[in-house]
Amino acid sequence: MSEIWYVLVDGNAEARTRADIAYLRWTGLLDDDALVRTEGMPDWVPFRDSALASEPPSDVPGFPPRVVVPPTLAVSDDGWQDTTPSPWRRYFARSLDVLVLGALAWLVTAFAMAGISTQLYETVFASPLVDNSIVSGIATCALVLPITALLLGTSGSTIGKWVFGVRVTRQDGRPIGIMAALNREVGVFLKGMGLGIPLVALFTHAFAYSRLSDQGVTAWDKDQPWVVTHRPQGSGQVALYCLGIITIVGGFILLRAL
Repeated sequence: MSEIWYVLVDGNAEARTRADIAYLRWTGLLDDDALVRTEGMPDWVPFRDSALASEPPSDVPGFPPRVVVPPTLAVSDDGWQDTTPSPWRRYFARSLDVLVLGALAWLVTAFAMAGISTQLYETVFASPLVDNSIVSGIATCALVLPITALLLGTSGSTIGKWVFGVRVTRQDGRPIGIMAALNREVGVFLKGMGLGIPLVALFTHAFAYSRLSDQGVTAWDKDQPWVVTHRPQGSGQVALYCLGIITIVGGFILLRAL
């Protein structure tokens, strides 16, 4: 089918075939709010209200249309109702948690070991394994896991998630509970972070990003009694983005220097 549609980009109408638009939608370059129209239509309409959304074209070889079904929320609007898949928000939120909570976990561990036995402290922290970036990275992710599970299970968020505007709750807005959060964090650790092993994590991150973008849900959230929602975009959220990213970059630069 070669029917011509027009997409409004920066005030300019760009002619596209249905196949072109299907490709743009599948790759995420065209969102639900993009304005489109075709011959015979009196005005522009958002993509979500067009025939392209209700009847996805099938003439795009190798690029099936992306179908994202937002979850049904059973909670009144409290400002965190955005269920649009946001893989980058979640990635940076996790990175900030690993950095901040990881540093806190190592500090507490060091003080605890020193209090128990000076020899134990020196044995562990003078070990070549601790200086190994791969081993220390895996250990940091493991140490952070129960902390994030506790925060997530009781409040629906963590330090990183709050900064980047991500929340995990039941559909009625209640926290999911510590055990459910622990199971979720284990799923993230295995399927999303690849145990913190750099090369493995590269593939698990890519797979998780692709799945969340295409299907609207990650492997560890699929068929679970909770939902991931987001704080709406705005100047305040943008300021928090900047704060979070500056903290992440500065923290990793400091760690490398140390």
